Amino acid sequence: MLYTRFQIFIKHNIRIYLSTIIILFFCVQSKAQPNPNQPLRVLDYTNKIIYGVAPTGSEIRLYYATAGSPCLTAAAAPFKVIQAVEPNYWYYSTDMDAVSQFSAPVIVSYIKPGTTTEVFESRVLSREEFQISPNDCSGIGNISMFPSLYDPAMITWENQRGEVVGSGIEIVDQPAGTYTMRYTNRHGCAYRSEPLTIGEATPVVEDLDIVLSCNESSRAVQGQYIGTGVSFIWERQDGGTPLANDRNITLTPGRYYFSVQNRSGCWSRKASVIVSSSLSAARIDDSRKDIKKADCGQRNGHILGINVITVNNQPASYKWFDSEHTLVGTTLDIPDLPADVYTLEVYTPGSTCPVKLENVEVEGLNAITLSIIDYTPHNATCGISNGAITGFKTNATSYRWIRINPDNTEVEVSTDLDLIDAAPGFYVLELKNDFNCIFRSREFHVQNGGPAIALLQPPIIVPDECNLGKGTIRDFNFNTRIKSYTWKDGLGNVFSQSAELNNLRAGTYTVTVATETCDASYTYTVTNNESNITPPLMADLLVCAPSDVLFSFKETAAIYRIYDAGGQLLAERNDPNFRIKINQAGSYFATLGKGTCESPRTEFKIDFGASGLTIPSAFSPNGDGENDQWIIKGIDTYTDPEIKIFNRNGSLVYHSKGPSAPFDGKNKGADLPVGVYYYIVKISQVCPAETGSVMIIR
Repeated sequence: MLYTRFQIFIKHNIRIYLSTIIILFFCVQSKAQPNPNQPLRVLDYTNKIIYGVAPTGSEIRLYYATAGSPCLTAAAAPFKVIQAVEPNYWYYSTDMDAVSQFSAPVIVSYIKPGTTTEVFESRVLSREEFQISPNDCSGIGNISMFPSLYDPAMITWENQRGEVVGSGIEIVDQPAGTYTMRYTNRHGCAYRSEPLTIGEATPVVEDLDIVLSCNESSRAVQGQYIGTGVSFIWERQDGGTPLANDRNITLTPGRYYFSVQNRSGCWSRKASVIVSSSLSAARIDDSRKDIKKADCGQRNGHILGINVITVNNQPASYKWFDSEHTLVGTTLDIPDLPADVYTLEVYTPGSTCPVKLENVEVEGLNAITLSIIDYTPHNATCGISNGAITGFKTNATSYRWIRINPDNTEVEVSTDLDLIDAAPGFYVLELKNDFNCIFRSREFHVQNGGPAIALLQPPIIVPDECNLGKGTIRDFNFNTRIKSYTWKDGLGNVFSQSAELNNLRAGTYTVTVATETCDASYTYTVTNNESNITPPLMADLLVCAPSDVLFSFKETAAIYRIYDAGGQLLAERNDPNFRIKINQAGSYFATLGKGTCESPRTEFKIDFGASGLTIPSAFSPNGDGENDQWIIKGIDTYTDPEIKIFNRNGSLVYHSKGPSAPFDGKNKGADLPVGVYYYIVKISQVCPAETGSVMIIR
């Protein structure tokens, strides 16, 4: 008994000891100032103790989780409500209520002071719950969680590639980038942090020393740096308002400074960018130049008397170029020149670009002139010789166009000043005047402006059928995009501008296709197919005398025809049932037609001398669908037959004249009695009447 009481005493004191430890932990942590924006967070809990952080003064509500969803759904009402203590901490132990332990996983919510909204613990840790340091733009940093979880072993850290880079409440010495912390509590509820970023290192900028080229007054410059840049500043050496906030800028000679800021707000040092003008150390004096004209076609002109003054009497070198920029001399005085326009370039040892004297002309005596101001080239198109070179003006009196072949051989193609009907290629114009001067121009290029139209495969042609307009021309395939189609019939009349023709009759058709620059024509013939039509089936007819005879075709066709024995067409109808006046017995022929197509003829006979009727002797109008009507076969052959039926007493019970419904055993809608009845059938005025009896059976 004493032992049991001692155990209870020890157990009770251990609980008090653990509670004291936790409270002391809160006291140590409480050196920080209260944070009204502190999110709700469970730092740790066991089967009987739970504690965490929340804004000071918040109402903390503890729920037991719904079975099966320990991380998501709370029960209907909290089992405990407590207050967050100073600063920002809250704590609960089952010992406070003399309960041995929690009966289920616990879910926590809070209501901030001054509000009525209940907020449950978020599974996503906000940026404010972490410390990122240092912020010195070194590109290396540390991240730690605050407040810290009680069990750091539950934590892992991942970089932006999903690689695990650490565990515990802190990672240190990590390179710039984005990191995510993840942990799972003892009840298997998963947490993660918002993306946490360690800032990038300060960009490293590069100094530049730029010397402008000859005749260059400014240059487009791009600031050079290593790292990430989002903001840029260009400044003059003398300060003042920044020139630009872009990496690219156009600079004139002077000293400038370029700096870069990265996404972490770190600015680089100011890089020095010096732009210098090109150097010149010579001056040309042409006030006393002596120019001699050259005779036509001769190299006897010269340029003399030009003086060059250099700084400190530095030695100079010279280059003379003709109008084609071909080097023609390297001395200051230059003899033996043909008529042309020349340029002098003077170089000194310290100079980065030469001093130039341009447009020094040695005129020609009786020289040929050629103006190309109005020169207009015309490309050759469609693979034919339709190019041109026109618009030249000259004082020459004879002309010769020469084509330069790929193997450098030459062929004369025209003696007119304007070159027309030229194939693609290179051409030279050779000119002469009355003083036997000869001038040969530079090469001119007639380009190939577009390929010829080529039909890669012929179209599909569907023939007409029986001249009904069933023909088709479709599915063209050309080597280039066709802009337009123009169709003409055999008489030359334009009737369509479609790429595909349908509903064509047999005949000849021509299409002209065109691109932006070319056209081509093609002619096609649509033939006519005379299709084979199966001949109709026709039975011989027996009539009592000449009369209008009913012809009934069983086939479906567009046209039905009847011919006499001599081949004369007696009737042509679109309806398979029609009557014809037949005046004599003999052979007749029937055909089926479609358009201009016709089937072979089927012979059948028509004979006179009997009515051709088949009259039933009995029928059973009992409604069973079999033999319910008295049907006289062959009566529809006649135009105006008359039928009368009498009972035994001689009373008329049925009468019809002309086409009508067959006798159905009724009189005025009522069924007639079973028995024998008598009929008179008169099919025409010239044929004798048919008489007899018929029995009604039910």
